[in-house]
Amino acid sequence: MRSGQISRSEYLTALDARGDACAGLRVFAYRVPAEVLQATAADGAYGGGPLAGIPLAVKDNIDTVDAPTTAGTEALSGRSPRTDAAAVRRIRAASGLVAGKNVMHELALGVTSNNPLTGAAGNPHDPALIPGGSSGGTAAAVAAGIVPGGLGTDTGGSARQPASLCGIVGFRPSLGRYPGDGVVPLSRTRDTIGPMARSVDDVVLLDAILSGAPAAVTASALPGIRIGVPHNPFYRDLDPEVDAVVRRALDLLADAGAQLVPVDLSEVVAQTEETGIDTVLYELRRDLPTYLVEHGYDLTYEDVCRGVRSPDVRELVGDGTDDPVDLQSYQSSMQQREWALQMYRTLLRRHAVGALVQPTCPLPARPIGRETDTTVELNGRRVPTFPTYIRHTNVAGALGLPAISLPAGHTSTGLPVGIELNAAPGDDTIVLGLAREAERVLHS
Repeated sequence: MRSGQISRSEYLTALDARGDACAGLRVFAYRVPAEVLQATAADGAYGGGPLAGIPLAVKDNIDTVDAPTTAGTEALSGRSPRTDAAAVRRIRAASGLVAGKNVMHELALGVTSNNPLTGAAGNPHDPALIPGGSSGGTAAAVAAGIVPGGLGTDTGGSARQPASLCGIVGFRPSLGRYPGDGVVPLSRTRDTIGPMARSVDDVVLLDAILSGAPAAVTASALPGIRIGVPHNPFYRDLDPEVDAVVRRALDLLADAGAQLVPVDLSEVVAQTEETGIDTVLYELRRDLPTYLVEHGYDLTYEDVCRGVRSPDVRELVGDGTDDPVDLQSYQSSMQQREWALQMYRTLLRRHAVGALVQPTCPLPARPIGRETDTTVELNGRRVPTFPTYIRHTNVAGALGLPAISLPAGHTSTGLPVGIELNAAPGDDTIVLGLAREAERVLHS
């Protein structure tokens, strides 16, 4: 655009045509009309910011004043908040556009994006398969080429897991790196906006805009870099094709000079698994009512829960009248979280590694359907869907770590497989720098 090879109008027209061609994927809960985007992009102000009138997809739990924010649930259907989320304001200030709001797993409490209210989002590599979740519609929109990037959210893996299943890059920053106001809450100690794009460079650009304090991110030369490999427990019980892709990726990193150091993360994982759902349910029960009041919605927490249509989500929240987690249990979970974070930091220091590398998910995408919402097939047996798909991503969510999923390769049937890099809180530029170099090595 800056060189004059293509105009913003031509680019938006091409993306609109791509969106029409991919309508069967059902990635949008609300799609901004093409003429509205064209009119907005025609404003001369959109030439100056770093996004230059580029449209981004926005998950349907991130507030936008010009489009409804429903979190994929019936009680919020058709309601628009009073203000944009802070992250959206930063995108607009950088001359970015909002292309629409994306289908997601209801209330962000699942990993399939099979939503009864909007219809299930499909995976661009096979529309009969799940795109992951809860930011599944955003990941699918980016992977399908409908938009070049988007904003998801990540609590236990909701940006990274669908990025892996759709074959794009998904980043979870350190907790607090981006402003969090204006997001339908799930867990204040875990939630964050998560940028998604088709390249690490584009994620770095979005990170600079969202953080408000751009830091220099350079590709980290791999020779001599020590990266931890948590064979125990994250390289066990993998889908055979995922295992093959990830091990080839490790070989490529080692060939490029990285020192891969075996580490045991099992104790940290055990601690974070115990704290997960209690933390989310306790904080959701208290923070969602505050969000509703702030936006002037004449709704209660119970109203929202009674409107839930997804059986797997209803099983978690019930009708909203019970308080399933008491203060003592919550405080115990918070203490366990602190212990786990201390163990994680100690592990990095003891092994002198700056980051860990692991499969983002233990299995690729599975078929859309209510059966998959509950259980999936892994190595010849049915296993619970939710804990299986977030088995590897949950640690970063629980501990507030920076983590990124990037494409590592494909299965024999063409399904994407991702690898995740994560590091200590605050080491976002380390993770992004390593991802830049890993991307080059894996796809050169």
